[in-house]
Amino acid sequence: MLACTIRFAIGSRNPFRSGLHIDKYIITNDGASRFQDETLALLGIPREKAIRSYEGLHLKAARLVVPSLQPYWLEPFIANPLPKWGTDFLREQLLKSVNPRPLSGYERIYISRGDAKHRKVLKEHEVTRVLAARGFRAISLGTMSVADQVRLFASAECIIAPHGASLTDLMFCRSGTQVVDIYPTRYMYPLFGTPAVTMVCGFSI
Repeated sequence: MLACTIRFAIGSRNPFRSGLHIDKYIITNDGASRFQDETLALLGIPREKAIRSYEGLHLKAARLVVPSLQPYWLEPFIANPLPKWGTDFLREQLLKSVNPRPLSGYERIYISRGDAKHRKVLKEHEVTRVLAARGFRAISLGTMSVADQVRLFASAECIIAPHGASLTDLMFCRSGTQVVDIYPTRYMYPLFGTPAVTMVCGFSI
């Protein structure tokens, strides 16, 4: 989602100052999801400007802009698959839309994958118990809105999380936020470290 969303910088603000005016956005993901619609709305793209693709769809355009998107399987082998201007664009736009105020009591958070289908933490209840004694609050992002996730990460001072897509939200952290990313022993995929490094967070694996 992150790699796709930064393409919306075209026609808005981008490093090349293209000045393109976009009439419609073609969304190629099959089916709609709540977080996709919420993200587009926060970026100022109303539903009527989004065209959901489907099998057999044919369109004719005076000008068609197609941003490149590298193959998913290449990302682990690229030092910086997400350009800084892209994460800067998303951070600026979504923080401006949400205008988050610090949430009291969420300075230390643990992101649970209890509702995920894979890469779950064994005996997670014991992990959360130990962390709770150290002031950490366990959070499940699955039921939270995109805006609430932005507020949550913008409020955090220390984040511990099993590796997963939820760490995309690291781009909304304040400078100096400490992050511990828990990897399985046989799985290394440092993509989500990119927004953390961009935000000058302390990032540990």
